[in-house]
Amino acid sequence: MKRLDYFDVRKTVIAFPFLLIFLTNLLITQFLGFGYAGKLAIFASLSTFFSTILSMRWDAEILLKEKEYIGISIIQGLMSIICLTGLITSLMLIFNQISPETNLNIYLVITGALIATYELVLITILKFRKIYEYIALRCLPPIALLFLSYSGFSPETAWTFSFFLSLFPLIFVYSIHHKLINFKAISLRKFMESSKDKIAPTASALITNYISLFWLLIIAIKLGDVQAGVWINIYRITSLPVVFCGTILMPFVLLRIGSKERYTEKFDTQFKFSTLMVLASILTIGFMSLLGQEAFNFLTQSNLSIDQSIFLLVPIIAFIQYSLQYWKELFQSIDRNKSFLTLLFIELSLFGLLYFAGGSFDLEKIVTAIFSISSFCFLLFLCLVFILYRKAYDGNQSTITRDS
Repeated sequence: MKRLDYFDVRKTVIAFPFLLIFLTNLLITQFLGFGYAGKLAIFASLSTFFSTILSMRWDAEILLKEKEYIGISIIQGLMSIICLTGLITSLMLIFNQISPETNLNIYLVITGALIATYELVLITILKFRKIYEYIALRCLPPIALLFLSYSGFSPETAWTFSFFLSLFPLIFVYSIHHKLINFKAISLRKFMESSKDKIAPTASALITNYISLFWLLIIAIKLGDVQAGVWINIYRITSLPVVFCGTILMPFVLLRIGSKERYTEKFDTQFKFSTLMVLASILTIGFMSLLGQEAFNFLTQSNLSIDQSIFLLVPIIAFIQYSLQYWKELFQSIDRNKSFLTLLFIELSLFGLLYFAGGSFDLEKIVTAIFSISSFCFLLFLCLVFILYRKAYDGNQSTITRDS
């Protein structure tokens, strides 16, 4: 495989869709308010949560495996989306009939299926290095979202149709390149066996990618939609540099990790990327400690006064959570999904205690609790990384004992 240069400036263009998403959310907040932004953030996060369940991480498989396996991954990904969408919606319909007052939102699952399909097909465009086509297609949903939101549609409708409308040009572009893919028939038994292996990495992805959704729900339930909108904007602003690094480099980091045979080389690749994240976070903390309030008011066009401690803690929280999110692929590549998943269950359990905690809360208290729990779990994570790396390095191993 051709060597990938992390600091190739040409690759920075891949971050343009992310910047567009960031600006879209800011514009929606400025013109439609924190309440609309909070509702949009919750629905978008929940539907994206379902998309991860439905796709079973087959999109990541496309990046981590060689090109000859793309066809199999696409077929199994689509089978997973169709089967799980049918199963989950059927269960929701039955439950709604049994308990009408519950009224489970099937709309979330349908939207999740649209997002899962969009991401599965889109990632094949990136795999074949069609960078500019990938960027153009990635920009379509936020553009459609901004137009639909400004047109008076509800947050739920605007989010859903932003992906539905974007599917048509994506399918057109995909039809041009589909001859590059080697499709092979796959039996139902093979599909079931492969899906079983995807349970642990899917669970890890759900927790690392959407633990911030849990935080958002805690704040929305305890403090209301407006405070949820305030929180999500602070989190997005302070996490911008870390997410920017991940958006630009993480796809290429995954490609490089997938090309390495020795586990020590996989770790070294991830360490280099993490070093860049640390530098970006240090700069963010310094900036937010000096100009956090001014930056927030300018970007959201508001005059809210935010406690200074929040601007110091949230960048650290973002660094911790995105570190776990970006490292999960490394654990998948070295077959240590269950070890990583155990750590994540500890984190989720502690946040569950926060959810059920009684007493009076304000945004500062909740942010402090999130910081404390995240920091404790990050220390456990560092211990796990140290142990696994030493096992590989001391024994000069190309493998580490796989999770049973």
